[in-house]
Amino acid sequence: YYKLMLNYLKFLNKYKIFKLIKNISNKLNLKTYIVGGFIRNIILKKKSKDIDIVSLKSSIKLVDKIIEKINPLKKILYLKNLEQ
Repeated sequence: YYKLMLNYLKFLNKYKIFKLIKNISNKLNLKTYIVGGFIRNIILKKKSKDIDIVSLKSSIKLVDKIIEKINPLKKILYLKNLEQ
């Protein structure tokens, strides 16, 4: 299990978006996870068109900071009602 997790961490660290998510999560002191089809597709060695992330405290703060750092014109969907 440990070797498998290290391989996935190496894979994810190749991509700028995951480094960005990790850095912002650390700055905001948020535990953040990559979930859903993206993880399934890594295992199946398929390409993904989107990334699902979950933050245990404040997803809204995380997404707002990510949007500030990347092109704000890109389509980003998040569920605000989960924070209420």
